[in-house]
Amino acid sequence: MPNICENRLEIHTTNTNLVRWIENFCKKGEIEYDDFSPAPPTGLFQFIAPMPSELEGTTKGNKPPQWQVDSSATLIDKYGADNWYDWQCNNWGTKWDVYVKDVVDYLIKPIGIEGEYYVCLEFNTAWGPPTQAIKRLKMSYGSSISSARIQYVAEGDFCGIYDAITGEQIEDTEFIDNPDLPMLADAYRDESPVWDYGWILNEVKDRVAEVAEYHNERLREVANGS
Repeated sequence: MPNICENRLEIHTTNTNLVRWIENFCKKGEIEYDDFSPAPPTGLFQFIAPMPSELEGTTKGNKPPQWQVDSSATLIDKYGADNWYDWQCNNWGTKWDVYVKDVVDYLIKPIGIEGEYYVCLEFNTAWGPPTQAIKRLKMSYGSSISSARIQYVAEGDFCGIYDAITGEQIEDTEFIDNPDLPMLADAYRDESPVWDYGWILNEVKDRVAEVAEYHNERLREVANGS
């Protein structure tokens, strides 16, 4: 199993179709393209940036199917990858899609500014944050998204914030030993208003406590001769 990356995505948008889609996805785990014909269950990133159908059935590593070997150069030329794994990492920022089972919490509410909505999704991904998928989301919906950022905390001992509007990414590594998050604290110290990363601080605090408890438990086992 891969290390889990916890994510908190926040966007402000006036696109009611996008809002409706996200709400429907979180509630039902499927995408409704219109009022009469719901689509089969579809992943969050597959909706944002669909993987080319030509890469379905491909593999990464040893013993790919012969048809993949024969068409490898063509696939790379067209899509930048000849297999699903590389394509999804390149275009989503993570190897697997997100489904409704991966959604931890969500909030959608109108904020009364010319039909604008605030959308917040908390979900888990494999290894790292889906920065490329969020970048593609902003590209697809353009000016109807006025802000889009993702905060993340990964089991690989790194955390940070990615802003899809500016492309800026600030990241702290080895937060178990540096829970004050010096990179984030320095980057946003003088911001007005301060770019809040309280969610990250809380998640890091919990993770540090879990690691400390794990080590304490191991010490107790050693002391007891286990």
